[in-house]
Amino acid sequence: MVVSLFSQLIHHHTRVQRLCIALLLLFATSAHAQNTLTASVDRNQIYETDTFTYELIGELEVQSSFGGILSFGRSQISEPSIPDLEKHFEILDRQQKMSMHTVNGKSQSQLVWRYTLAPKASGTFTIGPADYEGTKSNVITMKVLPGISPKDASAPPLVFIEVETDKSEVFVQEQIQFTVRLYSSGSLVAGDLDQPTASDVIVEGMGETKVYYRMAHNQRYEVRERNYLLFPQKSGELTIDALKFSGTMIDSRKRRRVRVREQSEETRIKVNPPPTAFTGDVWLPATSLHLTEKWDKVPDQLEVGDSVTRTIETQALGLLASALPPIHPPQLQRLKVYPDKAHVETMEHQSGAQSLRRETAAFVAVSAGEVTLPEVSIPWWDTVNNVQRVAVLPARTIRIAGAPPSADRLPAGNQSQTVSPPPAIDTAGTQEETSVAPIEAPKMHFWYALVILLALGWLSTLVYFLRQRGQQRNTQHLPEQENHWALLHKAIKQGDANMPKHLIAWAQEHFCGDSPIEGIVGIADLKRYDQTLYRQAMAFEQMKYAPAGSDNRFDPKTLQEHLKKLRSDAKKQSDDTGSIKPLYPNMKRA
Repeated sequence: MVVSLFSQLIHHHTRVQRLCIALLLLFATSAHAQNTLTASVDRNQIYETDTFTYELIGELEVQSSFGGILSFGRSQISEPSIPDLEKHFEILDRQQKMSMHTVNGKSQSQLVWRYTLAPKASGTFTIGPADYEGTKSNVITMKVLPGISPKDASAPPLVFIEVETDKSEVFVQEQIQFTVRLYSSGSLVAGDLDQPTASDVIVEGMGETKVYYRMAHNQRYEVRERNYLLFPQKSGELTIDALKFSGTMIDSRKRRRVRVREQSEETRIKVNPPPTAFTGDVWLPATSLHLTEKWDKVPDQLEVGDSVTRTIETQALGLLASALPPIHPPQLQRLKVYPDKAHVETMEHQSGAQSLRRETAAFVAVSAGEVTLPEVSIPWWDTVNNVQRVAVLPARTIRIAGAPPSADRLPAGNQSQTVSPPPAIDTAGTQEETSVAPIEAPKMHFWYALVILLALGWLSTLVYFLRQRGQQRNTQHLPEQENHWALLHKAIKQGDANMPKHLIAWAQEHFCGDSPIEGIVGIADLKRYDQTLYRQAMAFEQMKYAPAGSDNRFDPKTLQEHLKKLRSDAKKQSDDTGSIKPLYPNMKRA
């Protein structure tokens, strides 16, 4: 047993000795070791859009230090010096690896540097000699051909770009549909594709990127499609720059990641100036253009003080909304115009850009008579049929009648007229008399009592509801009423043209609270709430916009005193908890 254990120890000691001897032989250096550095490429002739691989393999002497060998990792490997490499080529990717081996008892390490390069221009270039710690490589000559490498089934590309336009010749500012398709034979991991660029052109993206599959060069490609709208702003030749793509793809044939780069051809389009046959002031090349109008009510018959709203819409296909011209409302003597801010919108359509311009204006009748709204016409150029067309809204005549007389505008002698009863009818000679059978009183007493009780109950509920609502409304709108009050008095004092707007805003809070006054302008609606406010607002409008010599009765002092009286009455009613402020004080109906 002891002899066996002793023999095992001796055998183990012998293996340790042999391992130490092997390590010493591995780390030993030779005084005559030769270092080499060899350069190579996967091909010597490429096109500008191609990429190629440049590889350096170095057979180098191993460090004699045991600690140095153990620490010899990637961080210890410095890159070789390659003169003018980045001057002529772009480094898309770089890799390096190291291995150690022994040849004829001599230990050496093999270092490999691999670069993926893309040329920056066409021509003939040299790479090297590379230098690594005094060891130099051979020189590589590369020939770069101009243009894009030919693509066919015998040499299908990993990626390629296809561009397409719907027109080869257009007018200035006419829409061009531009389509870009990126084909990839493998799965793209990352990448960057340019969007079309050119001088003096507006570029608008259209829709999202579409992804689908298509056959090309006898193999299946994944396609990414993007669509753009171009609007050239200058006549002449439009040159759309070549689109470039650079990214990383999984090569399904080699089952590894590869860096790819591609670019398209330039696109050239002839841009013509507007034709001399066009007679419009604003050049509008479009597929279609229409004018429509809408009224909030029939405008043919208005009364002084009435308001009506007109909306005009310009719709076009093949134009951006920013190109549609504004339609300015006419300046008329018998109508005051309040234009609103225009609404402009561009939407996507299968035929390109669909644009809309909506303009709204309110018209207020300020004096009686007839007034004609002029015709609205917009000349535009039909790019489909290459001919001028004109979109037209016909003229419209509006008749304005005088305001109906109100009770406080009648002569003094007519305000207190009494109505005489009809004359008595002589029935002495009447042979037949009409008689009505009396209803029995006991049967009616019950129904009278029931109706009175129900009416009292409903009335008490209504009184409670209105009181609570009035108190809540006064609490909520008090700050806003004060603001409108201050703005209104300032406008009256300064003779501000917007005084009627401030008056309507104050009346909105004073009379209606949360219930809006009807209409955009609302001067005519004041007539339903207070005749004095209505008359003064109309007199102010006539003074500002009616023809000279009109009978105007605007009196700022009268208006201010009446406003103070309305406010004072409202305050008294709100302070009296036993009474309820009426919803529509001074309201008169025809």
